[in-house]
Amino acid sequence: MKRHPNCKRIPLQALLAAVVSADCELHGKSLMAAIKTCYNIYLVTKDPMIIATAKASLDQMLGAVFQRLQSLGVSSSRKQLVEEVC
Repeated sequence: MKRHPNCKRIPLQALLAAVVSADCELHGKSLMAAIKTCYNIYLVTKDPMIIATAKASLDQMLGAVFQRLQSLGVSSSRKQLVEEVC
């Protein structure tokens, strides 16, 4: 049974929107689940378009997480930064 390509593309878009949204920031286990899901889709799919979409989603997600870390300020301690982001 061949699946429609949107069955993997739409979840990638939804997870990306949830991670990078300023209104709905994911933290901790939810953030890790979103990243793992994108990575798993990247690993198991054979469709080059979905592979490119998953890779781009991961790049944007991780970029947003690091940008969030930087916006918290350099003066914060490492532990405090991790607690605020996660």
